[in-house]
Amino acid sequence: MKKILLTLACIALSAATFGAELYVSQANGKKKGPGTKEAPFKAITDAIKKAAPGDTIYMAEGNYSGLLGASEIIIDKPVTIIGGFSADFATRDLAAHTTKIQPPNDKNDSKGIGVNLDPANLIMVQNDDPVKAVYALRDFIVHTHAKDGVQYKPCDPVKVYNAFAEGGVEGLNIGELFNELPLGEGRVDWDRYLAALSEVGYRGYLTVEREVGANPEADIRTAVNFLKARI
Repeated sequence: MKKILLTLACIALSAATFGAELYVSQANGKKKGPGTKEAPFKAITDAIKKAAPGDTIYMAEGNYSGLLGASEIIIDKPVTIIGGFSADFATRDLAAHTTKIQPPNDKNDSKGIGVNLDPANLIMVQNDDPVKAVYALRDFIVHTHAKDGVQYKPCDPVKVYNAFAEGGVEGLNIGELFNELPLGEGRVDWDRYLAALSEVGYRGYLTVEREVGANPEADIRTAVNFLKARI
């Protein structure tokens, strides 16, 4: 069976409702859980088995594996899995607390999954640092958008992406939460972002994406010149 390695920054499968929270910590967890923050599971498979549709599973740093040490897991229900936490769940930092579905003796040579990294979405929805994401996902980045944006208010990424996937975006007042901006006018640090991509060996495309604005075509032309001056 083809192995699938997965660095968990945030994997969300849409759910109609929002349920309980379960925790997994390779360092501090126990097999019987019960899956609380104070007594987390040790294995992601135990958390998935206990989870009900709509639940959220928080994963602390570590190299996790599936059943019998397999480098893949089966998610058979709509749950949200969020990684990148410290062992005690006190902090979340994708680069410092890397969370992987990858047994310790495996190599990051699988082609089973790749990442299309969108730096603007990380900022607009998560208010996170795209540069940290580059280093955390370095082995899996196959494509990246050249897009910029800003977050105005904290928002729930699960609700935001569910709204885009299933409808109901209008009710979220997106313009009050975040906004996509022309390249160079948002919070993406393009000098650091491009330098990080170069450092990890990314040699793929930078696809300019402009979904809003009075004159997207002009913004795209400006973005191309913006990038050319930095590459």
